[in-house]
Amino acid sequence: MTAETCDHCGADLGDAARFCTECGTPVGGRPIEASETTGVHDGDEPPARLVECEVCGASNAASRPLCAHCGTPLREEVPGGDALPDDWSADPPDPGTAPAPRGRGLDTSPVLLSLVLLAGLVTAGVLLALVTSQVRRTDGPPVAAGVAPSGATASSVVEGHRALQAIDGDATTAWHEGADGPGTGEWLEVQLPGRTEVRRVLVWNGDQADETSFAAHGRAAGIRIEVGGRQFRVDLLDIDGPQAVDLPDGVVDDRVRLVVEAVVGEQPELAISEVVVETSAD
Repeated sequence: MTAETCDHCGADLGDAARFCTECGTPVGGRPIEASETTGVHDGDEPPARLVECEVCGASNAASRPLCAHCGTPLREEVPGGDALPDDWSADPPDPGTAPAPRGRGLDTSPVLLSLVLLAGLVTAGVLLALVTSQVRRTDGPPVAAGVAPSGATASSVVEGHRALQAIDGDATTAWHEGADGPGTGEWLEVQLPGRTEVRRVLVWNGDQADETSFAAHGRAAGIRIEVGGRQFRVDLLDIDGPQAVDLPDGVVDDRVRLVVEAVVGEQPELAISEVVVETSAD
């Protein structure tokens, strides 16, 4: 049996075909219901409208969204669907002219600038803490507990007011410097039993034996604490009682030196009644 071919495009037809699967043309003499293919009706209606593929030139039924030969989308409106846009192209877009993605991209320049500025402020704060420490008055017993020092030395002394009297646990005894002048540049050094992390230094400023001794002798207005290869400048208050200087973490040494940088008035024999060193083990 010879296979039938389409009268319009010459494509082979199946034995039971009622229309050409390539171009949509009805097979002669066979009725086609309107529900079977869009654009074809009973009676004397003309064959289905054909659309020529712009890529390969093949004829296709208007109802086909893609070319049956090369798969290219047809530029006609697809029944029951949406029309292809007039500017549609089967060719891939040029990367150089591709549209920018939607949405606003994150501009990292201000963010990076803010991070750099924040890092600079943090660094400056750390450096400032290493240079200037804040003193605060602390309440408690006459002499707070701390690490037991192994000794004390000083740049100069007055008989009866030696360096050891600043670490004897008694705030009514005091070290007096014996140099000429108000005492600027004089120092008192507390020696620890071994290398340890120093967390806090407590200072009893002036001779705190009584009010008369306190007023009669010099007091420090500013000191420099030298410990662990670092220096911390502190402004002391002109009051009796202990004043606490908290140090940052990681300050390790076996001695703590207090150097007088400024004094209150011009009274002779600058005095410090007591120094207590607190460590991480306390």
